[in-house]
Amino acid sequence: VPIYMVQSINFVGCLIFPPIVSALTTHMNDFRVILPGMWIMAIAPLIIVLMPNILGASLWQIALTLGEVFWRPRVLSWTARLAPTGKEGLFFALATTRALIGPVTDFFLGYLNSVYNPNCPDC
Repeated sequence: VPIYMVQSINFVGCLIFPPIVSALTTHMNDFRVILPGMWIMAIAPLIIVLMPNILGASLWQIALTLGEVFWRPRVLSWTARLAPTGKEGLFFALATTRALIGPVTDFFLGYLNSVYNPNCPDC
């Protein structure tokens, strides 16, 4: 199994499920939706620790995706509520800094994966 196939679970899940979860949780407070998502993402690495194989990596990505689907759509509205009047743009800029540096770090991590973690021919 190519390593990037497992990683694509997160990409596809985060593309499809956030609008659905947002629609189902519109009646809830932002922080009440963000907090469980963050806990799910925080606990997710235990799966890969307990099951260091392809199934464990896949379940880890599913848990990460589930957590991210809950908190990602609500973080900007929560950020807007925290910002003082007139400073919303600054708060949004700080909240989305990862999006600016993300492509650079993703490229670098992809390079490191190809060099130090090549696909296993026996897997």
